[in-house]
Amino acid sequence: VANILLLAAITRFSSSDEEPLENIVSSSVASNLPALNLPLPPIPRYVLSANCPILHVMMSGQQTFYSRIPVAERTWFREVPRGCLVIFTSATSPGVLARMANLTSRPVIPMMPAYPAMEPNLERMQAWGHLPRARAVFDLIVAKNPSVRWINLIDDDAYVFPDRLSEEFKAYEWNAPRYSGFPECIRVSIGDRNYLTEEILARHTHNHGQDCHFRLPGEDLPVGESDCWDICCEGCPFVAQGGAGYLMSRVLLDRVRPFIEQCERATVLSCDSCAEQRLYLCVFHHVGDEAQFIWPKGVWKSSPKWSKREGKDWPTSYHGFEWGDAAATGSLEGDFERLWELEVKARKGGRFVSYDEVMHEFVCNGNGFWRAASDSCERK
Repeated sequence: VANILLLAAITRFSSSDEEPLENIVSSSVASNLPALNLPLPPIPRYVLSANCPILHVMMSGQQTFYSRIPVAERTWFREVPRGCLVIFTSATSPGVLARMANLTSRPVIPMMPAYPAMEPNLERMQAWGHLPRARAVFDLIVAKNPSVRWINLIDDDAYVFPDRLSEEFKAYEWNAPRYSGFPECIRVSIGDRNYLTEEILARHTHNHGQDCHFRLPGEDLPVGESDCWDICCEGCPFVAQGGAGYLMSRVLLDRVRPFIEQCERATVLSCDSCAEQRLYLCVFHHVGDEAQFIWPKGVWKSSPKWSKREGKDWPTSYHGFEWGDAAATGSLEGDFERLWELEVKARKGGRFVSYDEVMHEFVCNGNGFWRAASDSCERK
């Protein structure tokens, strides 16, 4: 299959199609050295030559690839030019990669952290997936394709309106260090204390932020003290929540790329869902306040059911369809297909899907339009 990006050396890491990820790492590798250096895979020429102002870079693990990627393939992937979306996965077995490649028309690229033997949550890409993905996509594609202006790091449970996102980001500076996504505060602690988190703590203290105890892994919180894990850094820029889209300008990725491996090593003891925070710390330390946050329009960290908004403006992405009862139809597949139906209808009319249309379908079940003033569905 043409789009299987197999590495010649992979077979020495995995002897079984279902090799557990923790078994891939050799226990004999010194912990102060990269435990697994996957050679760079060949990237299809059509990716390197594609005109991609926005390159979508998806992360999908072995546990979710088979259920989510085929649904995205039938829906919003169809609006992304052929060479402008790639999928990174933690799978390294040739058999697994072959099965994955048969489910999508997009390149499937194996990815590992620089120091997997040191990663306590190696089985969870949410713990480490942003830094290695940024490193790999720069080396494999961005450095070789000058058309790429923005890199959109997304999860496999995100629904993106590609045309709307492209229209939105035409107005933003890509030739400066910029990043964007659903804004969240950066916590003073993300699970470990290192030279990167010390800078966050120092800025928080300098700006007279709330006192808190920097609790280390396994440490009990002293009675009467606040946990730095629960405290937002005072005076720190936003972190972009990564599921619905963590967009980095080409210039920002170029600036931070030389330092990614050392940032990966410094942050290995971060929390098991802190991939975007680890990338943020690396940018904060090595680029500083030159890396400016762009507040995007229409990027939502949750599903339409949980992201209520009225009006004629347009969403650009949703995320988190499998969190509890977040899916209005009862499943990610059902919600994706309903959003796709709205998108097809809107495109026939030469327009973008509006919030009113989304709320009509996902909150009001086709009966009326949601209104913020009453927090209810009203008929026109």
